[in-house]
Amino acid sequence: MRLRKAYLLGSSVIALACSAALSICAMEAPVADAPPQVFRDARAMLGQEVAVKGVLRWTFENRNLFPLGTDPDEPSETYCLPVLIKRTDIARQKIAESLDRSVVVVKGRIIDPTPPGQVSLGSCKPVGIEVGSIEPTK
Repeated sequence: MRLRKAYLLGSSVIALACSAALSICAMEAPVADAPPQVFRDARAMLGQEVAVKGVLRWTFENRNLFPLGTDPDEPSETYCLPVLIKRTDIARQKIAESLDRSVVVVKGRIIDPTPPGQVSLGSCKPVGIEVGSIEPTK
């Protein structure tokens, strides 16, 4: 009887420990890569947190992310994702500028920054990624 109780207690402790470990790992897991369609039209992903790997262009006229394999000197606006960094976030803008023409991972939320009833004129698409972090790939 004691052996059975010890066994049940031991297996319960192990089950709780495994459950806690899985919860911790789930909280620390990276955001899954966005599907390739995000470059064509990200509207279906509005409000979602994503991680997008691509070629960054950060120039005055072109602040977008393009699919891997894109020639940074001749990117196609058919397949692009606007990279949205607030004007007041100078530090993040400097990071983006230093990574111009590099392969990066941008993590953030897909948003439509244009006020209702208006049209966006400054970017390749009306929906973009509001940057939470931007890092070069390794």
